[in-house]
Amino acid sequence: RLGMSGFPVEDIIVIDSFPGVVIGLVKETQKHPNADKLTLTKVDTGTELLSVVCGAPNVKAGQYVPVANVGTVLPGGLEIKPAKIRGERSSGMICSKSEMGFEEVKSDGIWELDEKASSMIGKPFAAYLGSSDTVITIDVTSNRPDCLNMIGVAREIAVIQECALKIPVVSVPEEETPVEQLASVRIDDPEGCGRYAARVLRGVKIGPSPEWLVKRLESVGLRSINNIVDITNFVMLECGQPLHAFDYDKIAGHQIIVRSSKPSETFQTLDEKTHQLTEPTVLICDSEKPVALGGIMGGLNSEISDTTINVLLESAYFDPSQIRRCVKKLDMSSDASLRFSRGVDPEGVIYAINRAAQLMVEIAGAKVARGVIDIRAKTLQPRIIRLRQSAVTRFLGQCISTEIIECILQKLECAVTPAGNGCLDVSPPPFRIDLNAEHDLIEEVARIYGYDNLPSSTQAPVYYQPSDRKEETFRAKTHRIIQAYGFSETVTYSMVNPKRQMLVRPVEENQIVRLLNPINEDLSVMRWSLLPSLFEVVRHNLFQKNLNVRVYEIGKTFLMQNSNIEQVELPHEEWILAGCVCGKRFPVRWDEKPEAYDFFDLKSVINGLLGEFMLDKIEFNAYTDSVIFTDLALEVTIAGDGRKKRIGHFGKIKRNLLKQFDIEADLWVFEIELKMLYQIAAIRPVFQRIPRFPYIRRDLAVTVGRVFPAGRLIETIRDSGGPLLCDTEVFEVYTGDQIAPDKKSLAFSLRFQSSERTLIEEEVDRAMKAILSQLEKKFEAQIR
Repeated sequence: RLGMSGFPVEDIIVIDSFPGVVIGLVKETQKHPNADKLTLTKVDTGTELLSVVCGAPNVKAGQYVPVANVGTVLPGGLEIKPAKIRGERSSGMICSKSEMGFEEVKSDGIWELDEKASSMIGKPFAAYLGSSDTVITIDVTSNRPDCLNMIGVAREIAVIQECALKIPVVSVPEEETPVEQLASVRIDDPEGCGRYAARVLRGVKIGPSPEWLVKRLESVGLRSINNIVDITNFVMLECGQPLHAFDYDKIAGHQIIVRSSKPSETFQTLDEKTHQLTEPTVLICDSEKPVALGGIMGGLNSEISDTTINVLLESAYFDPSQIRRCVKKLDMSSDASLRFSRGVDPEGVIYAINRAAQLMVEIAGAKVARGVIDIRAKTLQPRIIRLRQSAVTRFLGQCISTEIIECILQKLECAVTPAGNGCLDVSPPPFRIDLNAEHDLIEEVARIYGYDNLPSSTQAPVYYQPSDRKEETFRAKTHRIIQAYGFSETVTYSMVNPKRQMLVRPVEENQIVRLLNPINEDLSVMRWSLLPSLFEVVRHNLFQKNLNVRVYEIGKTFLMQNSNIEQVELPHEEWILAGCVCGKRFPVRWDEKPEAYDFFDLKSVINGLLGEFMLDKIEFNAYTDSVIFTDLALEVTIAGDGRKKRIGHFGKIKRNLLKQFDIEADLWVFEIELKMLYQIAAIRPVFQRIPRFPYIRRDLAVTVGRVFPAGRLIETIRDSGGPLLCDTEVFEVYTGDQIAPDKKSLAFSLRFQSSERTLIEEEVDRAMKAILSQLEKKFEAQIR
């Protein structure tokens, strides 16, 4: 039942102080035929009738006796074995008090048990003595800290077994002196500590704990220290609320101040280790010094010792997220921090402190000051969750009535209010920190209703309406386009070596996103360029004799944008498409000479990618990056939203850089900013009808300086050609003996067309004159 409700039982251990010894009933006795002082007996052990040869004079039929089975080792070290005694077989031993270790002087007679044993035949002898116990090991998931204690598990069992929960009734006898006269509490860190309660106990007698308490603690692996500390541990295991006991006389000013640690403050804990508090940590202090790490461990300077007479008892609620951060930073944990880091019941603080005070009165003779100091720095607002009966039906596949749902939730101590239309307003109890949404409540209904009571089905509703994830769809399309050009996708680590990154793209030190706890130097920072990792992929392929490589990756880069390192800031993340190419354009063929991949191949890939997104206003301009590229490099710009936007670059990598990556081949790379490309590609394209009227073509050849790229001339031609100019292309580039060495000839094909009428030559002539005028003005162009 526990397993089906979410708490699988991993182990069941029966603690037996006399393993192998059971209670038996002597059924028959008769004299041994070969020995006057021996008796043959038949003993009922509940499962079988044993033949036992007994030498005790007081054995007789009808007695209830402790019987040691074959294989048992008695406290004195005697191992029971099957034997023949004077020719008669004996399969066990009826024990005396001395053989069981209860008398130092050897007994002549067996241990005759009272009538209490009559109903326990076959049961362990330890059960008769009351010294047996059973330890059940339960796997408690991290979202159920309310069950890291006995009451929490008992509460679950009470629900699934449909019985009442019984918890210890707490009653604390108090003195007349009010606790406010003996101690005070102040919370200066309300974010770290939302509630702090304290009691003062005087006249405490420090000593060993009673046997029952020691055995309870030892059964779950805790070592007994002294009665006061043992009680705090016991109450933590019982209630789930960690407690801490201070030596009241070591608390300066008898004042407790809860504050956040100061930068680089140090503190020595009970385990005699000194910790450097670099992260903000909740400190429990007196008027002079820290005395405990809040929610984690007490200090050596205020621990309970054999000389302690008065105790200040703490019960508090600490913020789980802060405890988790501190535990990780300090690399230390405790039973208390385990519970605080997952979350304890803020309303269970007072019950736990009173329960501990009650036990300290009973066990340590404490005298308790009247009242409890209870300081609330933060009040947790009750959670109200709307639960729809229709949602329960949809998730579980079975219609469960609102009455049954309400009954289940009330068993779990939730406050339930009908809200109409099959809805319930549910307020979970404060100890159930895991119940925060409707699906959490539905899970609780299924858990208690019984998963085995829900119908099994081979069908499930499938909702075909896809979610609106336009950017993911855009990246998926980009993958398909690049792969169609023969590129293979790679996925490399986001954590990289900073030295490799600096070779490709130097940045300021304060822009680098460093990991706080890196595995090694090669995985110590977040990448700000994909190229170094792609270079490693290329090198690996070349070493494996795969000489023709086309690889790409779509991934994120990370850089800090704010130069103020004291200001908390998340890094800027950018989606980048990067690719690398080396080797031959096509595989070796018998009828063709293999050609190396070159600049124009890469340019065609960029053109093809942008063309798939219907982007035609593309410009390629010279791109100078002295770090990685040779002169064969261009930047890519696109016109969008009325202005040009740079979206990436491509080119050939310098040889000296490739040598540092052990790459001997020529390497071409490209990088595209996908976010910028997405924003431009997302603009809805405008389609025009194919004109019904003919076009007029004019060719224009001009001579210009070699320093002027053709792209700038095309841009000028488009701007000055007017609305009738619909297309411009370069069809010839000439340099040679016919013109000056510093000049080149560019021949353009211009097409003029109207969608409304047939053009006349005069209109085209005017447009050509305007174009020539601008070319002469900007580039000193001459008609060739």
